[in-house]
Amino acid sequence: MENRESTIKVYHNGDRYTVSQIMALAESNQVKVSEQNINDEKLSGTQLLTLSNKLEMSLDKMVDKESELYKKSLQNVNYDEADWLQVLTEHPELLKTPIVERGSEILIVETPTDVLKLKNIDAGIDGHNHLEKK
Repeated sequence: MENRESTIKVYHNGDRYTVSQIMALAESNQVKVSEQNINDEKLSGTQLLTLSNKLEMSLDKMVDKESELYKKSLQNVNYDEADWLQVLTEHPELLKTPIVERGSEILIVETPTDVLKLKNIDAGIDGHNHLEKK
């Protein structure tokens, strides 16, 4: 049986460049990676609420405010959590991604090296220039 602590789950919206960098950083530390493209395999309302709770972040804070859909249609709306849940379920491209989860740890990745903030991921990697430590 696979140990959850030795695996990270990456939720993404198809940004292959960032995901491949995250995978390389994790795999260089013998951490397995599973990924879910949320545009192809949408998150359920329950999954979104679980991520929100684990991140200790309201759903509106998980919305990518730089996305075209947000700027075009949602910038000036006043939604509650139930509204945002429906919007994010129907439009997963609005979710800030990638989100990386490992055991009880979870974070929204701004840059691929953010994955090094997870426990025991940075053992052999220099997060500034991605070179192996000597």
